[in-house]
Amino acid sequence: MSHQKVQGAHGGLTWTGIAALFLVLRMMAVVHWHWGTAFSVADTINLDDVLTMAVGTAMADEVISAAALLILFPILVVRLVRQRRQGERYSGSAAGLLILTAFAVAMVWSFAAWWLPPLVLLLTAGLYFLMRERHRNPGGRAARWLVAQVGAITLAVVLVGAAVIHDPWVSLERIDTAHGTLYGYVLDTPPGYLKVLTAGRRELVILETSAVTGREEVER
Repeated sequence: MSHQKVQGAHGGLTWTGIAALFLVLRMMAVVHWHWGTAFSVADTINLDDVLTMAVGTAMADEVISAAALLILFPILVVRLVRQRRQGERYSGSAAGLLILTAFAVAMVWSFAAWWLPPLVLLLTAGLYFLMRERHRNPGGRAARWLVAQVGAITLAVVLVGAAVIHDPWVSLERIDTAHGTLYGYVLDTPPGYLKVLTAGRRELVILETSAVTGREEVER
């Protein structure tokens, strides 16, 4: 499964290759593209962390996540409608919509983003009516291309998000130690130690757990 090729617009990439690219982009983004720090952080992540990192990344920046919802939600809705009318399987589109709906509800509830549902509906309606235009209409052709290339567009959104979201996939913490207070992100917890990416200069520091007197999650 991990070596299955992604068909079509993904150009024969494997799922493993996509996961590795996602990990590299996330790693470089959270260290502000500093080579030395990235080398240190690389030891704290592996391919098994992709799902956790993807969910954490989606929740790390509400502005970029809202933009991703505005792009993907209308395309998936229109694709689902078209698939049902043409008698095609639509389980993938339905699953994607359920995931996006969950994120949208959480975003509206957490950030009072009441503007999000009306804007999504407006964009969805616009895309749907463009799909009904004749093939000679440039808007209709563009809409049909978007719906047909939803897989490639989703992949592009995920990879762009991985590259531009600078907050890590874990919570920011205040860590009190015998030597002072540190704000950072705990990336790994090997026995007896904490590997922490500092919030400011993005340096990886290693703390002995015996020296840690308190840990508390704080808002970013």
